[in-house]
Amino acid sequence: MPYKDSLIPEPLDEGKKRRKKEILQTQISSVDFESINDVGDLIESFQSSSIQARNLGQCAQIFGKMLQDEERPTIMLGLAGPLIAAGLRKVIRDMVYHNMVDIIVSTGAVLYQDYYNALGGGHYYGSPNADDNKLRELFINRIYDTYVDEELFCEDDTLIGKFADRLEPRNYSSREFIYLLSETIDDEQSILATARKKNIPIFCPALNDSSIGIGLTELHSALMENHCFEREWASLTIIFLCLVLGLLGTVHDVFYHKSVALAFFRQPRDVFGCFS
Repeated sequence: MPYKDSLIPEPLDEGKKRRKKEILQTQISSVDFESINDVGDLIESFQSSSIQARNLGQCAQIFGKMLQDEERPTIMLGLAGPLIAAGLRKVIRDMVYHNMVDIIVSTGAVLYQDYYNALGGGHYYGSPNADDNKLRELFINRIYDTYVDEELFCEDDTLIGKFADRLEPRNYSSREFIYLLSETIDDEQSILATARKKNIPIFCPALNDSSIGIGLTELHSALMENHCFEREWASLTIIFLCLVLGLLGTVHDVFYHKSVALAFFRQPRDVFGCFS
């Protein structure tokens, strides 16, 4: 056919045929559930599939090699997204507990959700199509198809602010701040508490970009208001003192000039003499 003639104008030479054969060497294997007995078999079968399934399979393969390596390379776990709201809190906690990671780098939101759970907060079935205005009236927050209690969020934000206010005034790294915060909770299923007990550091480059940051901002706002109040009170005190001193000065001037006037009428020369 004409279009095929333009697509393949001439047969491949021997060199290109060899290269083509080398490239088209490994075929994609279908996932066969008849030979799969557990999740491990399923993930392993993904290594021979395509798209994200292959990436997941390869990731598991690499992670397995890292854990079995005699030199044991440092394993850093990156956390982002609504992982805890999605029900993965215990998965992450267990990875920490079983020494499968050495360092955690996380968004503030993931850490806050763990803190929220540790203090009794829960995540609930919701709908992505819910009316957010009605949810707002009930103080319910929505994370896509999951609900959380906004009232508890507010309480936890305030607790974080109060915790920070008790710290010694100095600079803190995110690692140290998170470690100290983890000491305020006692939950065996907590990622924060488990990492502290296992001496696994947690870093959060954007700690303030989360509800933790809201708690810190709340504290900052309160401190600024107190500072402004103290400054305003000091200013009012100074103004009051100035008014008092000004009033005293006026009274003094009145009595002084009155005395001068009386002296003028009684002894004019002496009065004029006092200004010479």
